[in-house]
Amino acid sequence: METDRYICKNHGLFKRLILSHNIRAPIAKIISLIDLLKDECVNHDDNAQILIKYLTDSAMSLDEVINDLTNILSVSRAENQNIELVNLPDIINSVQDSLEVQIRESGTSLQIYIDENAMYFNSIKSYVNSIIFNLVSNAIKYSKRDIHPSIIIKAKKYDDRLLLVITDYGIGIDLNKAGTDLFGLYKRFNFSKEGRGLGLYMTKTQVESLGGTIDVSSHLGVGTTFTISLQLKHNN
Repeated sequence: METDRYICKNHGLFKRLILSHNIRAPIAKIISLIDLLKDECVNHDDNAQILIKYLTDSAMSLDEVINDLTNILSVSRAENQNIELVNLPDIINSVQDSLEVQIRESGTSLQIYIDENAMYFNSIKSYVNSIIFNLVSNAIKYSKRDIHPSIIIKAKKYDDRLLLVITDYGIGIDLNKAGTDLFGLYKRFNFSKEGRGLGLYMTKTQVESLGGTIDVSSHLGVGTTFTISLQLKHNN
């Protein structure tokens, strides 16, 4: 029956959500207890306050890690997501709307070139949106100082694949230094900007969940190009 197939298909997802809840619940309780401890120790010496701060920071950090792992698990199996018709121009417009403040304040210009046959395709819409959002957001974040960012997005379809190329002219990446760690979890290579080193890992995970590949070419002071090849899906 259809209901049985739905339950089997999502059983792994339900287990991961339950596991995440079971882990996060005691963390939330620890944070609440620390808040109570703050109230009790408000008049205590500086050493007690420092220890409470360390406890708070550690608990919050652990909560962030668990939240990150939950997000990673949610994209580790694409079959749990709906395949639907993706309108690529709409996705890019949505990303621009989400980044409207950053685009306006930085003076970013986006040039978009989408082949007519690449405007619509079947895939997981939320993944495609997240992939483009992360790469455009990074391009703005790692732009050159005092120079308005310029980003080029190109897309074309060939056979059963979509080729998506996102190029910026920012500070670039030292690929010799980054090596295979570029897409690693919690790997950061520029500590002058805020971040936890999760964006590129999530992007690669989503791309691979769609049966795709992601490659990067970059030169310091010149810019970076991400080339993504996605396997196009069929409606279930």
